[in-house]
Amino acid sequence: MSTGNKEPKIPLLTYYSPSHELLFEKHFYPSYLKHLSDDFELFVLKDQQTCDVVFRKGNWNKQVKEKVTYVNNFIQDTASDFFLFSDVDIIFYKNVKEDLLFEMYNVDIGFQSDNTKGQTDNLCSGFYCCRVNNKTKSFFNYLTNHYDNNQSDQQNFNLFLPKSDLNYKPLSNKFYNFSHSTGSIWHHGLKIPFPEFPIAMYHANYTVGNTNKEYLLQTFKEWDNKFFT
Repeated sequence: MSTGNKEPKIPLLTYYSPSHELLFEKHFYPSYLKHLSDDFELFVLKDQQTCDVVFRKGNWNKQVKEKVTYVNNFIQDTASDFFLFSDVDIIFYKNVKEDLLFEMYNVDIGFQSDNTKGQTDNLCSGFYCCRVNNKTKSFFNYLTNHYDNNQSDQQNFNLFLPKSDLNYKPLSNKFYNFSHSTGSIWHHGLKIPFPEFPIAMYHANYTVGNTNKEYLLQTFKEWDNKFFT
């Protein structure tokens, strides 16, 4: 709710199952409180565990489909102009409101990029900012109703976006993951490619398993990001 002349907060949607509770409690939520809580209102859906937490194995696709359903239910009813969706394997280094609104000029949806060198069509479903309008409402409704259950949420986004009438884009590399450096899966023992440019957040994808995610998030929290200190 807004108070006085203060602008309404931007909804920040997140979704997680019990396997990711540690990531939410230890990393994502404290980061939100420190950097985003003044301008973003957090909406959390903690769902039941329906998969065995193995990337794209078993019921993985069923679990991540629930994220799309959650967002579709939200966007159909919200009165907000924008919302932000974020997975919980993410930490923030600053308030991202101004950066996002600048990058969202004349854009319906801006996604964190998972593009590696030479790619142009691998947008990340784990972090995106969306303008609320008739086009985006129609898109999420169509995506939900025509979802390919044999594919992940990210695969479905990248399948349906080119067929839509949305103006969408990858966000800049300040919304950082390893696609902006190595573009390869990180395994424990490998060198961690810290960015040599200013970043606003870090997403611990491009690795497999919660142990690796937790290690990377903790390491990035301890990393001296000289660009914002």
